Amino acid sequence: MTLTQRILKHLCLALLAGPLATVATADIRVTDDDGNTIILQQPAQRIVSLVPHATELMFEIGAGHLVIGAAEYSDYPEAAKAIPRVGDYFALNLEAILSLQPDLVLAWHSSNVSSQLETLAQLNIPIYFTDPQNIAMIAETQRDLGSLTGRAAQGEQVAQKLLQAMTDLRSEYGDRERLRVFYQVWHDPIFTISNRNFIGELITLCGGENIFGDATMLAPQVGRESVVAGNPQVILGGGSDGTGFEIWHPSKEIAAVASGHLYSINSDHISRPTSSLITGGRLLCEAIDLAR
Repeated sequence: MTLTQRILKHLCLALLAGPLATVATADIRVTDDDGNTIILQQPAQRIVSLVPHATELMFEIGAGHLVIGAAEYSDYPEAAKAIPRVGDYFALNLEAILSLQPDLVLAWHSSNVSSQLETLAQLNIPIYFTDPQNIAMIAETQRDLGSLTGRAAQGEQVAQKLLQAMTDLRSEYGDRERLRVFYQVWHDPIFTISNRNFIGELITLCGGENIFGDATMLAPQVGRESVVAGNPQVILGGGSDGTGFEIWHPSKEIAAVASGHLYSINSDHISRPTSSLITGGRLLCEAIDLAR
């Protein structure tokens, strides 16, 4: 069956289902990160995840086995690597997605695939957009995925565990000496994060002061001179070997460089909007604490 034939088949099914949907009782209703209301008549059983963090969250709530197609880089936990690939950030394999007959698609916005997502939406395939920017939004996504899969209790349990871990970190580190922190996302060009990002939120609850916390963008590009002017007492980065920190070694006027407080944190623990932040948050707090 060609892609056009698959689209026509799904369109016909969607049109046939339309009148029924108007009289059926909506059992499940959630609002995604775009403000869209997703309504399912029954828990989703065949889910395509186009977002690596959403794939991970599905496993967290005990629903990983319901994911029948996933995007590239859906690599955690190990079982996620075995899920058939149906696209990446740049393009989706619509034919593969339609052949799986999903009853729910998990997605995030990308101009590269927006037209393909629109095609899925026109076929009445429910799409839940997920792009959590802070810890509360991550917890809400866990709850939503629990509701959408008939696992509301599991979703709530996972969400509460994450929120409690953050409360514990704030209680342990939040009132300690505040240190100026620069978080380096990339070194050439230099990118960092603002406090609108969950990493910035973690820095604050760990008792740090993000020197670019007030930036309007989630991940702004900054100049070397602005980092020097901010004079961070700690420089952090998402990595495992300190790659990229060498650009600061000549800048002894920066307090963090003069004192040697440059620390890498495994990006798998700190850059994913999942429960991995329980580990990543503690690692970040411990790194900042080393400079006190």
